[in-house]
Amino acid sequence: MNVRARRIPRLPAFVFLAAVFALMPLALLGQRTYVAVDMKLYGSPARDVAHLTEPANGVQSDVQEFQGWVASFWRDLRHGTYQKWSPYNSGGVPTGTTSIFGTHSPTNLPYLVLPAWYAATLRAALYLLTAQVGCYLLARRLGVSQRAATVAGVAYGFCGANMVFLHRVGAAAVAPLVLWAGHRLFTSPTARNVIARAAGAGIRLEASDDGRFVQNNLIGPPTGGNLAFRNGIGITVVGSFRDVITKNLIDNSVTQGVRILASATPAQQTTISDNDIGISPAFNDAGNGTNGIRIEGGSGHSVVFNKIVNNGTDGLVVLTASRKVRFANNSIANNALQAIDLSPDGVNPIDLDVDATGANDQQNYPTLTYAGGTSDAGTVSGLLESANGTYLIQFFRSSTCDANGYGEAETWIGQTSATISNAGPFSNGGMGFTGDVVSPSGSNIGAYITAIATDEEGNSSEMSACIPYQETAIFADGFE
Repeated sequence: MNVRARRIPRLPAFVFLAAVFALMPLALLGQRTYVAVDMKLYGSPARDVAHLTEPANGVQSDVQEFQGWVASFWRDLRHGTYQKWSPYNSGGVPTGTTSIFGTHSPTNLPYLVLPAWYAATLRAALYLLTAQVGCYLLARRLGVSQRAATVAGVAYGFCGANMVFLHRVGAAAVAPLVLWAGHRLFTSPTARNVIARAAGAGIRLEASDDGRFVQNNLIGPPTGGNLAFRNGIGITVVGSFRDVITKNLIDNSVTQGVRILASATPAQQTTISDNDIGISPAFNDAGNGTNGIRIEGGSGHSVVFNKIVNNGTDGLVVLTASRKVRFANNSIANNALQAIDLSPDGVNPIDLDVDATGANDQQNYPTLTYAGGTSDAGTVSGLLESANGTYLIQFFRSSTCDANGYGEAETWIGQTSATISNAGPFSNGGMGFTGDVVSPSGSNIGAYITAIATDEEGNSSEMSACIPYQETAIFADGFE
């Protein structure tokens, strides 16, 4: 069973429509700009055509008559008496039906007469603008951040290959805008499934099949606030293998947003990625009643790149029967209790036993000792105590710290690795680490920093205690 639909766009439709309608006349202007070269009137610079003084039928009288009009045209143009903007039939362009005029006259569209250098510059600028705006809109449509989409648009507009196209036809300039329009056309919000008002699970994946996709659905009240349309649980997974739950919006369930059930043959290797859990279609607070995600059994699950917020208890819970559950690059914040809770309930102490068992083998979280730098970049240091092996350490920034001193994971800011080789047969070893951090959006100054650790098998820890990020710049402008 595959349940697929399309994501509701985050930016208002009128913004995109306004951009399209703004670019349409500019595109027409660029295509219908006429230039003067060597005192001869040429056609559209988008494709070089024979100049208008060239006879098409070899009739000398027609040529002489037409040359007389050209002389009059340039005289009026020099004296400023020519109507530059004009419809085709009333602007002085020959409207005769002879082969000369029929061959070289433009279609019934507005046009502008400009000097050659100005027309070429204007056309190139319009194509660059079209290329950059189209690439930006397409990148944002595909989920790229605003900053990255802006960089992509500028880079695409000025890349060498595109400049070659600009010189002749401009196909590369309009391609991103066409792709964006096609993506919007075929990913209309009306094609998205709305799954609501189920007493049990909105979607239940049984053990009868494997490798199913649940993608781009709205699972919860369609307006985000009508609790009469809540599901008991958003999605339940039972005993399946390699199911994928991705790009769904899951909100306002009575209990969990996503639940992987414990059973005699529990689900294995479920991927939960890129979902918004606890947010309404209008992107308001619409948390699920208890956990955002609850994993009760199985192994090899991945929980990555999700936004898990506003839920009634813990953001993400892993019970004792589950191992090798990897958490990475999630944004977890504003849940009533912990961001991540490995059973038993509450923050687990650092475990000194190398053979610890339980949820994710009770993988220890790092102990952070320093976080600081400038508003844009810095370092984080700490200590990890665990069994021998190499561990991934991910760092997060949050605006607040929980009352118990442990943290959220609001924004990923960097990662590093730590290799432990001094563990004994019955006790953990330890290794210090220092990793670079950046500021994807906003400033790290004044924020709280936390971390999680993941071993080579994919067992991830709870969130560490949080420490404040220290500003190390001596001067406000960052020059030391």
